[in-house]
Amino acid sequence: MLFCPTQQQRAAIAVYGLLALAFLVGLWPYFGMDYTLSFFCPADTLVVGSFGAGDLMLVGASLLGTFGLLALITLFLPAAKRPRPVDILLARRRRIASIAGGCLLVIAIPMAVDGLSLFYCATPQGIFVHDTPFGAGRIYAWTDVRNITTECYRRRLTTVWFYFDLVMKDGQTFALGDDALIRNYRAVSDALRDVPFAYDNSRTSDCSRSLRHLLATRPGAGINQPD
Repeated sequence: MLFCPTQQQRAAIAVYGLLALAFLVGLWPYFGMDYTLSFFCPADTLVVGSFGAGDLMLVGASLLGTFGLLALITLFLPAAKRPRPVDILLARRRRIASIAGGCLLVIAIPMAVDGLSLFYCATPQGIFVHDTPFGAGRIYAWTDVRNITTECYRRRLTTVWFYFDLVMKDGQTFALGDDALIRNYRAVSDALRDVPFAYDNSRTSDCSRSLRHLLATRPGAGINQPD
């Protein structure tokens, strides 16, 4: 028998769907952003990430999108069967909230597109950079690296943040410090072999023992590589 939901059931489905979507949009910059950016990178990419204002734009778009979706829920809340003056006022506020939610989504979508255009793909051949929504991008060679700074700092007693920042000859910085770098450290180290860059690992006291061991030696030196 074909299921035909009532109006109340359709409204409940819409509310729960918007709640789930708002939850996913809110978490996306923290758990799904790099995965999304990887679709724009070559198959042999070692590390992918956002740079410049890209992170801020994506987090901002996520927040605006989350609040916008939550505000749109007011469109599907049931109205009073016998409206009183307070119900009329509440309905007016719901309409204002839904309009505001739509405006937030209109702002969030182009902001997310702009944020997604600011990304890099570190490959064995070099670092592909896309820094404009409509441009073709450019490529840095690994020999353009002039300085690498590593750092770990502890946050809230247990959480440790890890940085592995590459500074290029023109001053552009790429933050490669994430799990993908650890997985592909051997390939990154091989790409940096014989490149004359300065290496600063003086701020790694908060790193775990295995990470300190990994960062103890300048990349490209051929030792302390992960198994």
